[in-house]
Amino acid sequence: MRLYHGSNILVEKPNLKYSRTSRDFGLGFYLTTDYNQASTWAHKKVTTLECGKPSVAIFNYNESNNLKIKIFEKPSLEWFDYVILNRTSKNYNDDYDIVIGPIANDSTYEVLNLYIRGVITKENAISRLKTFKLKDQYAFKTNEALSFLKFEGEIR
Repeated sequence: MRLYHGSNILVEKPNLKYSRTSRDFGLGFYLTTDYNQASTWAHKKVTTLECGKPSVAIFNYNESNNLKIKIFEKPSLEWFDYVILNRTSKNYNDDYDIVIGPIANDSTYEVLNLYIRGVITKENAISRLKTFKLKDQYAFKTNEALSFLKFEGEIR
């Protein structure tokens, strides 16, 4: 399976030590099946950090049955709770190797923020989120999971 990673530098060998907390699925190396989404991530990173050049790395993921993988098919109460927990707790960690599911992106962050502030219920938030056409994301959370990624090249 082909996956893309957008950044302000070319990433050929992912390293989890550069992961950040407060992401949708926690610490991990994030990829997507959507090239345009990865390109958007790359441009945002260049703008945010004010350095580098947009780069989209292409990886081949050789799927494995030996990894512990969590898949969220669509926004759900379970997905919502997981995203909120990861975004609000700096110390949360789970034992998944890979987590796959919808992105809580800029357009959905407002809904998440309304819930966090207590303005809307979880059910109302999920109802609102289901109206968005959310892209996918793959969070590779362990070094074992990263070993199933093979760098194939770059698109600038």
